[in-house]
Amino acid sequence: NELQISGSSLGGALEWIGGGYLFMEKGTERQNTLLDYRPTFIQNAQSIGRVKNESQSLFAQATLKIPGLDGLSATAGLRYTWDQREIARTSFNNGNCALLTADVGGTPLSPCVREAGYKADAPTWTLGLDWQISPDHLLYVASRKGYRSGGVNQRANIPAQFAPFEP
Repeated sequence: NELQISGSSLGGALEWIGGGYLFMEKGTERQNTLLDYRPTFIQNAQSIGRVKNESQSLFAQATLKIPGLDGLSATAGLRYTWDQREIARTSFNNGNCALLTADVGGTPLSPCVREAGYKADAPTWTLGLDWQISPDHLLYVASRKGYRSGGVNQRANIPAQFAPFEP
């Protein structure tokens, strides 16, 4: 969900927008695999991951038409984002826990569940100048900083693979 408020001021020379964003997601991913290696054995693998993802942000941006310089405008914007990811995973091969206590020589977890979480927050921004030379030509320069959330590798069996990754 996103809530926005926008408008113009200074006789239309300043256009602005501000608001907030909220994202919440819960889900379950189930993977069942049957590996048939006859005549020696049949392997049945099952993995279940339960996830919860949340993201919130606040933002504001404004564009000012520069007085006295026809077609020139400046834009500035700021956004701040807070993210949280959580996962609980189980994994079995032929009924035995496939989640190990250590990367090398680990034993199966008991109970067979591994949980992990991740939290991050970050500011992002945009700054720019545009010059509308004619209806068909626009020159601009912009500088921006973006952000993409991190998370957790859901299909990992050993602890090193299950470590959260950064944004």
